[in-house]
Amino acid sequence: MFRFYPILAVVLLLCNLALPSFGLAQSTISKSSNLRSSTTVNKNLIIREVKIVVRDVFDEDKPVAIFRAANAVKINTKEDIVRRELLFKVGDYYDSFVLAESARNLRTLPFLRDVKITEVREGDNVDILVSVQDVWTLFPVLSLSSGSGTKSQTVGVTEGNLLGYGKRAEFLIGEDEGRSKREFVFDDRRFLGSLQRFSLGHFERSDGQSSVVSWGMPFRSLVNKEAWFTESARSDLVGRMFENSNTDYIYRQQRESFSGGYTRSFGNPDESLTRLTFGYGFIRDSFSEADSGDYRSIGLDPADFQSQPQRLADDRRFSGPTFTYQNIVPDFISVSYVDLFDRPQDLNLGNEFVVNSQIAPTVLGSLQDSLLYKISDIEGFRINPNEFIRLQVGTSGRFEQDSFRQLTFGLQSKYYNIKGPKYLLGQFVGQHTLAGNFLMESAFNTDNDYQMNLGATNGLRAYSDRTFTGRHKVLLNLEDRAHFIDDIGKLVSLGGAAFFDLGGVYDTAPFSAFQDGVYSNIGLGLRLGLPRSSGGAVIRIDLAVPLRDGLDGSQTGQPRLLITTGQLFNAFLRSDAPSLQAPSISAGFVP
Repeated sequence: MFRFYPILAVVLLLCNLALPSFGLAQSTISKSSNLRSSTTVNKNLIIREVKIVVRDVFDEDKPVAIFRAANAVKINTKEDIVRRELLFKVGDYYDSFVLAESARNLRTLPFLRDVKITEVREGDNVDILVSVQDVWTLFPVLSLSSGSGTKSQTVGVTEGNLLGYGKRAEFLIGEDEGRSKREFVFDDRRFLGSLQRFSLGHFERSDGQSSVVSWGMPFRSLVNKEAWFTESARSDLVGRMFENSNTDYIYRQQRESFSGGYTRSFGNPDESLTRLTFGYGFIRDSFSEADSGDYRSIGLDPADFQSQPQRLADDRRFSGPTFTYQNIVPDFISVSYVDLFDRPQDLNLGNEFVVNSQIAPTVLGSLQDSLLYKISDIEGFRINPNEFIRLQVGTSGRFEQDSFRQLTFGLQSKYYNIKGPKYLLGQFVGQHTLAGNFLMESAFNTDNDYQMNLGATNGLRAYSDRTFTGRHKVLLNLEDRAHFIDDIGKLVSLGGAAFFDLGGVYDTAPFSAFQDGVYSNIGLGLRLGLPRSSGGAVIRIDLAVPLRDGLDGSQTGQPRLLITTGQLFNAFLRSDAPSLQAPSISAGFVP
């Protein structure tokens, strides 16, 4: 018999309450008039024509020879691929919210840029022009990530818009932290010409392999009424635990999982809507001690390690029905010079509240009666038209055997102030954006395979990856991002950054940082944007200087050079995925 009905009742009560905000002042939110009006449908206007224009990657009037050759080789996105992503058609009533949602929908496609939807009214009719520009999506991948204490190098090829049909295929080979790897990904956003999405990923490494396949009909906008999903995954890999950036324990983990569900959406999408998901989930984790072959598969000598059977995690198996409650209040902004130079990003400053839960009893195959849950609340605040904050609080865990396990609490905040063009002594010094990231999280009564870590690639740039490990993390990142020149030669954008990082990970208590001290660094960086590439990728080169000796041997004042892709942090929060149905399978840096 279950012993946690009172806990379940509390979770369901929280779902019904659907906390509207964090309790902070709402007066700072500036609401978009076309999205927040009482009605966005104009029944006096009927859409008479919808015209699609797909522009070349290099769409100048007289492109140079090399650009003409690139346009000739590149297969442009088919007009039908753009049209099928629109949420309106000829004969529909004009709806400003639906037009705005369609533009956001198109901007999520990494193989398109410069999305414009314009209208021309004539009496009771309106003609819609949808203009998009293709980007270069076929890349020979040659990537190198170094300076973080862990080396990764990859070669391969990726095509993000196969034959102009919006399908993605990637094949990569390389080496990652001493492990050789081969990776293949295929993603079809419109499987067999339907509204369904099919994704497949297979990853082979010297220490094992993993595969994942997903199939479903995801939400593409707030106006969609229903969605469904299935996902199955299997892996057999070596897991590692770290201390002072070095591996101090390894084990083998086998995982099998399956999940599926159906979601129904209720409410007015331009004001507030609720999504309810009913499904089923199964996950099995089996752990075993590593043998000598496991050590050698990741480039380690087994003679350097002692047997530690007490550190091996207990097997886990959860099987049972799932339920998700999600409430969304839309207040979208579209802003440039945030994370991707001049490419716009769509962010919701409205409230988003989500509760995920699963009842996993032994009668359905679980190892013990369990209740799993995850609760998240997101709120945005617009200070002025170019300055905003996004906040998220959340908790997760499971209740079993009259106690909580894997109990986590987290707080995250993102701050952006788009300052615009700045001048020094009359000279232009770039478009500047102040960006900030704050994270605090704690975990209690955790499984043996759980470990927070912090280092060069995820927060403290002057220290090796995984220098700091434990169960409680504090992190603050501040950047002044300067965008000097956009679209140089129609190929690259040039920018830079001055940054400050501060944080630490601790094992004793949530507020150990105030007792043991924090670690910090300052530095300067170079940013190279690829505006006409899939997703508007950014190459990041940072020179970071530690302000305190590190546990990894880093010395105060000794600089560290990092070369990698993507910003250290971006404006999105951890629960920003459109829904549980959104697949997240990627082999390379192209989204």
